[in-house]
Amino acid sequence: MSERAEAYYWTRFGTNPHWDAMYWRDGYFWDSSDCGYTPDKFEVGPGITPPDAGHSLSFNALREANAARQIEWDADNQLTLAYRGNEFAGEAGEVCNVIKKLEPERLGIRGSRDTVEHLAEELADAVMTADLIANQAGIDLAAAIVRKFNQTSLQHGLSSRLWEVDGTKPS
Repeated sequence: MSERAEAYYWTRFGTNPHWDAMYWRDGYFWDSSDCGYTPDKFEVGPGITPPDAGHSLSFNALREANAARQIEWDADNQLTLAYRGNEFAGEAGEVCNVIKKLEPERLGIRGSRDTVEHLAEELADAVMTADLIANQAGIDLAAAIVRKFNQTSLQHGLSSRLWEVDGTKPS
């Protein structure tokens, strides 16, 4: 497979019905968050032109990457929802700890320091962990977020809405 031309290809992981654009280089498929995957786990379609989205990340891409990594990480599928909940609480705590360390600098007082870059890393961990929980519980996280966002906007008389996951315009 290493003779494949460096380009974007339609790929599908395992039995997943969704096709995603991934970039082939150096013997791996690369997703929009620069995670590399071995080609033996993918069905490969034709080459395509690069997606316009640049490095925007879809919930489907995150779910597929998380699922692929979990097969490697926990091959016997031993991690429970209770473990995932504690993992999420730990990640949320790390986010709060970084924010706590950013505040003294913002206020111009003594105290521990941290960086926005570290905050970004911890937020990413929290989002990835939330998706792992949703996957294990059988929740379509994208649809749940759209529903909750729109419900909150409606409840508070706000006009901002997200488009439905199926592409329909919000009411």
